[in-house]
Amino acid sequence: MLKYWLIGAGFLVVWIIFGVITNKTHRRKGYDDGFWIGFFFGFFGWIYVAAEPDLNVENEINKLKEQLKQCIKELESNKKPLKRIDSNEKVTMKDTVCPECGLKQPAYRKICFSCGTNLREKAQNKK
Repeated sequence: MLKYWLIGAGFLVVWIIFGVITNKTHRRKGYDDGFWIGFFFGFFGWIYVAAEPDLNVENEINKLKEQLKQCIKELESNKKPLKRIDSNEKVTMKDTVCPECGLKQPAYRKICFSCGTNLREKAQNKK
């Protein structure tokens, strides 16, 4: 008879351990309580909780999305129109002009801001 009590107590201890482990995993993921899932379903309950999406990560992703939207709005509100160069405007050594679209831009640029023309190839073809 004592043997059956010990087996029952062993099962109860294992269920409680799974309940505690499942509860800790569930709380780390941002959920409220997971003790009873682990207590009643044991290892399978813990697997279920481990497979649930992480609410903390989802909240961080949503915050980053909002920050990105705000940055895009700020950039769009501060956007200056591209300036085409006039024939009488002075071009310095630090500037270059795209032969395709006529956009003035820094000389270190390899590709035009506006049309995507390869400025290095065009400069070499002129020589």
